[in-house]
Amino acid sequence: LIPAKIFPLPSNDFSRPLSLYLGDYGPPITLTQSVVRSPLSPVPGQPLANATVWLEGAVNGDGYFKSDPVTTDQGGTFNVQVLAAKVTNGVPGTLSVHIVPPANGADTAAVTIIPEQIPASSYPNLVCNEKTTLHGIVVAPDGSPLGNVVVTAHPESNDGQVESATSDTSGSYTLAVTPATYSFFFDAQSAYNGAVLARGYLSARTIDASTSPRQLPPVTLPGAVTVDVQLVPPMNVDPSAVWGSSIEVFATPAGGADGGSSTPFLLQQTQANQQGEFRMVLPATALTGQ
Repeated sequence: LIPAKIFPLPSNDFSRPLSLYLGDYGPPITLTQSVVRSPLSPVPGQPLANATVWLEGAVNGDGYFKSDPVTTDQGGTFNVQVLAAKVTNGVPGTLSVHIVPPANGADTAAVTIIPEQIPASSYPNLVCNEKTTLHGIVVAPDGSPLGNVVVTAHPESNDGQVESATSDTSGSYTLAVTPATYSFFFDAQSAYNGAVLARGYLSARTIDASTSPRQLPPVTLPGAVTVDVQLVPPMNVDPSAVWGSSIEVFATPAGGADGGSSTPFLLQQTQANQQGEFRMVLPATALTGQ
């Protein structure tokens, strides 16, 4: 096992061979540990199988180490090779243990990051946190509930996972997420081709584990409009040259005072026919939210 390390290089003298010293980062350590469910879990203390685990952090020699990811067995146990955490002024450091539960939206286990002293005289079970339950409602401009709206939570960092749910006939939805900061998208989609007919947006919100269940603000989706467009090729160019051209329509969130994302997202994609014509059904307002 070899850590990563950044070396400063001379700006103007490369006439001599450079010696880069990794430092003494020590021998590998084989870590055997188990992951169990939180006391707040429906099955407290039970092993968490098929979770992905890796460790990373500063190590001796001023390098940075990240282990290979491993998977817990049916007993929640994993084995991984690591390096000792960096010792500073005689004080042993820690590596961050990352636990990512199985990719199953119905599972209540949350992404969990735990600092752990490596090496140590003993390694107790690692307790995986629980997701936080969110509730909300999606309505039309006239206040009537909207069902079959896909609600997606996008984490703003690596602390969370993408999670999604669908609103019921009363416009209500329930979403379980790892405590982290998320932006939320609400998509009413065409049953014909899956095109986004309307999209709502809630800018970055920090979800913690102390308030579950939690109510999100109501979201009102705009109506939809049909747009007919024809691509016209330059003069002296065969009109059929535009046949099959791909057209993409993007919208850019306005973000928000609380720091929401402003990354453009794809509203719809389609192709022109032999006459260069195409039709899109788009939100009357490209994006609504707060």
